[in-house]
Amino acid sequence: KGASQRVVAVFSRSFSSNPSLRAHSVADFMRDLEETMVSCGVVSAAVDSTDFSRGKSETRSDLKPIKISSRKVGIALALLVLVSSVAIIFSYNKDLESDADTAPSVVLSATSSEALPTVDPLRFKIENLSRLSELEIASLIAHPLTSEELGVQLVEEAISREILLRKELFENTLKSPYFRVKISALKALERSGQGASLSEMVLALSSDEDPLVRGYAARTLGRVGNSAVVSGLEQWLLHEEDVQVQDMIRDSMDKIKKRLG
Repeated sequence: KGASQRVVAVFSRSFSSNPSLRAHSVADFMRDLEETMVSCGVVSAAVDSTDFSRGKSETRSDLKPIKISSRKVGIALALLVLVSSVAIIFSYNKDLESDADTAPSVVLSATSSEALPTVDPLRFKIENLSRLSELEIASLIAHPLTSEELGVQLVEEAISREILLRKELFENTLKSPYFRVKISALKALERSGQGASLSEMVLALSSDEDPLVRGYAARTLGRVGNSAVVSGLEQWLLHEEDVQVQDMIRDSMDKIKKRLG
C-alpha cells in the first residue's frame, strides 16, 4: 500500500500467472528494479546491474549463523532431484520431437520473391537469426506467439544490422507485449540520437499499461525529440497518473526546450 505504481508493476509481473511475464531468476528481478530506478532518474543508466544484486555488505558482530536441520536439507535435496528428473525427461522428449520433425524451422526461398517465407516462432531456432530478412524480423517480433527471449534476441539482431530504427520494424517492436523488448528498442533509439522521425511512435506508448515502459518512452523523447513533441508531452502529462512518470515527462520537456534554445 502506498508503493509507486512502477514498483507494483515489477512485483505484479513476478507474481503473474503467465510464466512469460515472470522474472525467472533473482538476477532478472533485480534487473527489473534497476530498469525502474533508471527510468525515473533515481540512478544513472551507467550503473552496473550487478551492483543491485550484490548490495553493500557490512560486517556485523551481532549476526548469528542460521541452523538448518538435516530433515529440511533432506527435503530440499529430494525436491531438487524430483525437479531435475522432470527437467531431464522434458528435455529428452523435446529432443525426440525435434529429431522426428523433418520440416525446416525457417523456409527460405532463393528463387521466388512473390511471398514472404513463413516463420513459425514456436519452431524457430536462434541459430537461424542471421538468415532472416528485415521484413521477417519485423513479422516475427509482432507475432503473438513470439516469446520474450526470442523478441529480445530479434531486437539485438536488428541492432547489429543497424536496421532496427527503420519505420516498420521499429513500429512492430514497440507493439510487442513484452516490456523488455520495447525498452531495448527505446535504448537503441536513445543511443542513435536520430529519433525525431520516430517520435510519434514513441509518444504512442503514453497509453502503455506498464508505467516502466511509459517512463522510458518519456525519457527517450527528452533525448531525441524535437519541438513538435512538446505539445504531445503536455497532453500526455494531463492524463498520466504515475507521479514518477509525470516527473520524467516534465524533465523531458525541459531538456527539449533547453536543447532547442
